[in-house]
Amino acid sequence: MRKRSKRLVLGGAIAITCLLAFVLVHAAFFSSTIDPFDTWEQQLYWTGNMRNSEIDLDTQVPKELFRRLVTGEDQIHELDSSGFFCHLNNHSDVCLANKPVMVDYNRLTVYVPSNKTPEINHMIRPYARKDDEKAMEDVTAVKIVEGNSSNNNFPAACKFNHSVPAVIFSSGGFVGNPFHEFNEMIIPLFLTSHHFQSHVQFLISDFNSTWLGKYKRVLAHLSRYKVMDMARKRVAIHCFPGAIVGLNYHGFLAIDSEEIPIGHSMADFRSFLRETYNLKAFNVAVKPRLLLLSRRGSRRFINEGELKKLMKEVGFEVIVASPEATSNLDKFAGLVNSCSVMVGVHGAGLTNQVFLPDGAVVVQVVPLGIDWASTNYFGEPATKMGLHYLEYKIEAEESSLLIAYGPKHSFITKSDPLNVYLMGYKTARAVYIEQQNVIINVVRFRETLVQALNLLGGRELADCLFKGKQFEFHADRENRIGKQNLSNWNGGIHSRKVDQEAPKFLMRRLVRGEDQIRLESTGFSCSTDLHYEVCLANKPVAIDNSALTLYVQSSETQAKHMVQPYALKDDATAMKAVKPVQILHGKTNLPTCNFNHSVPAVVFSSGGFTGNLFHEFNEIIIPLFITCSHFQSHLQFVITDFKPWWVEKYSRVLSRLSSYEVMNPAVNGSVHCFPGAIVGLKYHDNLALNSSDIHGGYSMFDFKQFLREAYELKLKDVPMAEKPVLILISRNTTRRFLNEDEMVIMMEELGFQVFVATPDMMSNLENFSSLVNSCSVMVGAHGAGLANAVFLPAGAVMVQVVPLGLEWASTNYFGGPASEMGLKYLEYKIKPEESSLLSTYGLDDPVIKDPYSIFLKGYYAARAVYVDGQNLKINVTRFRETLFEAMKLLVHPDLLN
Repeated sequence: MRKRSKRLVLGGAIAITCLLAFVLVHAAFFSSTIDPFDTWEQQLYWTGNMRNSEIDLDTQVPKELFRRLVTGEDQIHELDSSGFFCHLNNHSDVCLANKPVMVDYNRLTVYVPSNKTPEINHMIRPYARKDDEKAMEDVTAVKIVEGNSSNNNFPAACKFNHSVPAVIFSSGGFVGNPFHEFNEMIIPLFLTSHHFQSHVQFLISDFNSTWLGKYKRVLAHLSRYKVMDMARKRVAIHCFPGAIVGLNYHGFLAIDSEEIPIGHSMADFRSFLRETYNLKAFNVAVKPRLLLLSRRGSRRFINEGELKKLMKEVGFEVIVASPEATSNLDKFAGLVNSCSVMVGVHGAGLTNQVFLPDGAVVVQVVPLGIDWASTNYFGEPATKMGLHYLEYKIEAEESSLLIAYGPKHSFITKSDPLNVYLMGYKTARAVYIEQQNVIINVVRFRETLVQALNLLGGRELADCLFKGKQFEFHADRENRIGKQNLSNWNGGIHSRKVDQEAPKFLMRRLVRGEDQIRLESTGFSCSTDLHYEVCLANKPVAIDNSALTLYVQSSETQAKHMVQPYALKDDATAMKAVKPVQILHGKTNLPTCNFNHSVPAVVFSSGGFTGNLFHEFNEIIIPLFITCSHFQSHLQFVITDFKPWWVEKYSRVLSRLSSYEVMNPAVNGSVHCFPGAIVGLKYHDNLALNSSDIHGGYSMFDFKQFLREAYELKLKDVPMAEKPVLILISRNTTRRFLNEDEMVIMMEELGFQVFVATPDMMSNLENFSSLVNSCSVMVGAHGAGLANAVFLPAGAVMVQVVPLGLEWASTNYFGGPASEMGLKYLEYKIKPEESSLLSTYGLDDPVIKDPYSIFLKGYYAARAVYVDGQNLKINVTRFRETLFEAMKLLVHPDLLN
């Protein structure tokens, strides 16, 4: 019994002791200056001196990712040489450090070690609206000290060390306004950090917990680490392998892919949002749901009930979104994504157009005096997002200002609002922004809503809904039934009912300036440049396959155009294999239609240099995507110089871009009629898409996403495999590797898993694309096989071996395009002793010493030598250094060790 009592007493004492210990530890932890918010998984609780640390942070810093945030050789050189660079513009200041930094939260200071004396101090307010004094009043400056780390001004040691770079920005400014939240924070944050693939740590000054809760999904997709609140005072010093202070900014709700080496566009940002908020893909023409943005303050619809009634009468399912509904972004994003049309008065709520599905319609009601802001803040961004955009500019009698000031007041009568704004922005804002409400003329506004229906599904949908019929329109009804068969209809082109409005709008995207004006006024336009010629008809046409002639009727005098529909018209050799298409435009008698089609025709050639993979992608596949993708497969391909094997090879691409069987005019001599036609394909550059030349803003990233879907490729980003896969492009004829086996041994010794791809393997594109997509590195001598880089995952490395005399072609055909594809690019320029030309011509021959002199003899003379007459024997010791660099770009520190 005594023993039992002793055990009870001892057990009780131990329990009390443990409880007391827990309480003391708990109290000590939460009373310390270390916030539990700081205990991240990635932190090493290292308290050593930054100057004497044995941790080699520099090797961990993805310096290449920092280089993507600056443009111009001078800026890149400064960043590379000093490890620090600041670029400033009217909207934002951004400073980059691609080397270890220390962050003192208590002082809101970033310390960047350098050899500069004396110290240089930078004051950065990390919010992308520095030209607006009102916004910047709520943005605290971050101090950056650039100097010698041995200086006493630098902290002595790091309390916490992080393994990823810091991104420092403010959630102050105009937070609370959705437009400014997206314009100055969310989109700039995407621009600045997305390519780091979530390997960044966000440090937020002017911390706003409401904003953080609202955009938690976006932040979690851009960084896998919890955000850190710089507003909380801490004595601890945090160290990072690099830092970005401030966010890049391009324009109103805009991403300019030309300013980003990897070519992100608004389409990529919208794709990012779809993934972030798990948004489904909706067919905007299937169920015309309209979202009406309601406002509580100024610029509200006074007759909202009457407006809603009109929308239902026209045929929409109407959802009214109050300001309260928009506060829960997780739910509201899904609601917006389910809508075909968004209607709202100029205001922040229209920012939610970022969640609309592709092809939806934005209708902005423009109050008096707000024309410029309406077009620039929401109109132009909408078109770059791949949306249709309509403006309804109210008349004076639709504005509450008419009652307040009378019809003769300058606020009403001024034809140029700029004159009113010259009275001062605050005066103009007080009137047009803060005092104005609208009462819509529903009779006039009905026309705008019908136009929106036309853009969604054409006149047939608008007519049926307008008449109040219960009608469900399926834009893809033929798609669901199967491939469209030709109808045995022998009527004339004049007697048929064709949906002409939707193709008209889509064709406008393919032309600009005078060509666009000509297309809209006459229904026909041709645009041409050095590489291609494209003719568009947005009106009914007839195509006589036997004569390879297209007829376009108009009131103008008949004119004849001869178009070779292949995008390499500057190459006479290629164009020898391309038959011309004759276009007769003007006063002409149309032949009787044998077959009638409900979608426009796209006429192009599969002649030219088909058989060469580079040329197939460069002159046909990419131009076909540029020309047709925004039609969402509602096109009929008419292929001249028809090659069955080519059609079979690219069957997945063709069926993805068109829901209809391709037509071979050589075996079908009938007359076919279409509601419009495109003859020829748009071309931008070598393996390139220039998003600024496309109203929908497509980029090379969109094309690669298209290929991933077409070929069902699994990998979007390069895999972090223990043993990265390298694909070696082997050649059978010229520019082949004479010591290929020796190269493979070296590659395997270096740590790669090597696949040797022979030309016969590449013939089956469906299988080969999957193989390429599984690889981290592609190695090949300059040649068409490198065009398979389009299937590599983002972040993979292309290593091009550059033979003698082919420097320009190597860089322009594959080097430049590689970076636009989101790949990392390395060149290995061979020495004369690595070329078979040395033994043929000798070291002192101009072929070796002065290739430029050979090219001066003419292209074919140079081609015979450098392209057709050269093989390679690689110095594996020297080449090993290039592959080691490729390994570093993949960020494989364990393998490097």
